[in-house]
Amino acid sequence: MPALLCLDDRPPKHAKSTKSTRQFHGSTGGIVSWLDMSGARDVKSVKIGERHVDAKSVARCKGQTIPLRAPACGCSPLPRPTKIMFAKQPSAPTCYPKLPYTPPHLLPTSATASYLDGHAYAFHLNALVLLVGRLCACRRSAIFPLATSLLEYTKLFPSISTITSCTMGGGLHEPTRHRYPHLVIIVPFSEPKPLIASLRLAHPHTHITFFDETSHPTIPPCLFESATALCTFSSLPHNPRLEAPHLEWVHFLSAGVDWISEHPIYKDTPNVLLTTSRGVHGPQVAEWALMTRLVHSHQYDVLHDLQSQHRWLSDGDDSPNLTSVSDSVGKRIGILGYGSIGRQVGRLARAMGMHVIAYTSSERKSKDERRDIGYIVPGTGDPNGAYPLEWYSGTDRLSLHRFLGAQLDWLVVCVPLTPQTQHMLGSDEFQVLSRRCAFISNIARGSVIRQDDLIAALRQGLLQGAALDVTDPEPLPKESPLWDMANVTVTPHVSGKGSAYLSRALDILHLNLLRHERHERLINLVDRKKGY
Repeated sequence: MPALLCLDDRPPKHAKSTKSTRQFHGSTGGIVSWLDMSGARDVKSVKIGERHVDAKSVARCKGQTIPLRAPACGCSPLPRPTKIMFAKQPSAPTCYPKLPYTPPHLLPTSATASYLDGHAYAFHLNALVLLVGRLCACRRSAIFPLATSLLEYTKLFPSISTITSCTMGGGLHEPTRHRYPHLVIIVPFSEPKPLIASLRLAHPHTHITFFDETSHPTIPPCLFESATALCTFSSLPHNPRLEAPHLEWVHFLSAGVDWISEHPIYKDTPNVLLTTSRGVHGPQVAEWALMTRLVHSHQYDVLHDLQSQHRWLSDGDDSPNLTSVSDSVGKRIGILGYGSIGRQVGRLARAMGMHVIAYTSSERKSKDERRDIGYIVPGTGDPNGAYPLEWYSGTDRLSLHRFLGAQLDWLVVCVPLTPQTQHMLGSDEFQVLSRRCAFISNIARGSVIRQDDLIAALRQGLLQGAALDVTDPEPLPKESPLWDMANVTVTPHVSGKGSAYLSRALDILHLNLLRHERHERLINLVDRKKGY
């Protein structure tokens, strides 16, 4: 029987066959953990990085388990290239079944202590099943001893239900070391199984735990303790240094992080990376902005009332004159905050024949500076920053007024909430916008606008109207005059909701997991100094 060789669960990228040997150049991860030489008569040689086991060594070690690496700490991949040579081995099948596995940092102390002289090595049931398939292709008589070996090895390790026992009060053994990344997803809804399954399939070396916080009264401390990465809306450890000592990265399923600016995860753990789901909202929020604008400009409320009354409008009726409806061609739209949402608003406005005027806090003079480096839903936005006819920038009032005074017919507010943008728009700014009696849409945060000043400007006729998906405070009090204004549309902070939200947010998580594995810079990374 050929040797049992524990690989990572991905098949080798390349295979080179000759008449008498089959040579594999190491798998994607380059991780080879141990070699069982109990049936080594068919092994010609094994070479892993600089480590080499020749035929004589194979003969001497027959019936033993040889560690091919024994690092003092961590689980770093072995050096490449990794060469594994077997004698007289036929071609392997193309696909194999997959089984769940438990990463080493969740192994019981007793198992890790007895495994290879106290060193906990990466054990992957997927790899063992992969090898079973290959060896069974070699000779059918090997299937029974291999199945027996598989059962014996699995007895050493707890099942994936260890996490379930933790949530039910069973507890986890104290982790020894983190050799595999452990991503914990904590959200207030049941598991979207197809999405999580595809995430696990794409990242076999990351242990992923899903926790529905609505099903359990409290989050088990062991989840934070063992997590190296956390994905959540708002569930965070109160004391990250003590409760989550291994945490390296938090991914938020929201677009902004203004609500955690005073949390210890933001203030006291600068080494913990923070990323957001900025970019997933672009299509639906931009469509909300366009929809509410058209409802106003095309007097749809009047048409809706006619339908509810079962009335067909005729020339002799006293209803408003619909010939005053003005289309969007040639109008100037100012986008305050030309980020992912603002770029999609600009894309739609450009398609309707409008002139796009952009505003950002920092200068964007070159093509590289205008490029969008965040997450982009395919086929949307303005990746190269090519749509704006004019581009303004700055953080002072003069720069802002210069932008607002650019003959705007429609202002869309898309800036993140920071100390610099709070109450950014007030009576002075509305006076500037009154030159063209602009329409204003706010899909950012309610406190970006001084709401009392907005109400006054609408009553005075300085503004054509407003569409507000956000207010200050939220929920909007019932006595607020905004509810009853004919030229105002109010919605309860729902413009970003949609069926594609979660899949896109997890797509950002997937892309950043890939980047994290490659030690590359993450996308949508939060700049704590800027606040977004």
